[in-house]
Amino acid sequence: MLPAIRNFLVALSITLLPHPPTAGAELIADSLEHDKITAAQATRDREIPRSRLCDIFAGRKGVSTDTALRIERYIGVPSRVLILL
Repeated sequence: MLPAIRNFLVALSITLLPHPPTAGAELIADSLEHDKITAAQATRDREIPRSRLCDIFAGRKGVSTDTALRIERYIGVPSRVLILL
């Protein structure tokens, strides 16, 4: 396959195919669900942009250091664990 076509197909698959959520995103979602906290409430309480949390849950972004520290302070999940997952 020509490199240009291959690169195009890879770029197309990256933009169109949904990415599975990371283990860190699943851990955050499970912790919020266990504590009966909605994602919207968490974003308001910790001043995390709602779009960032949605992107993490959708697998479009990983957990940044800043977000991991905010989540650690909020629900007690160690930030190191979130970053390494």
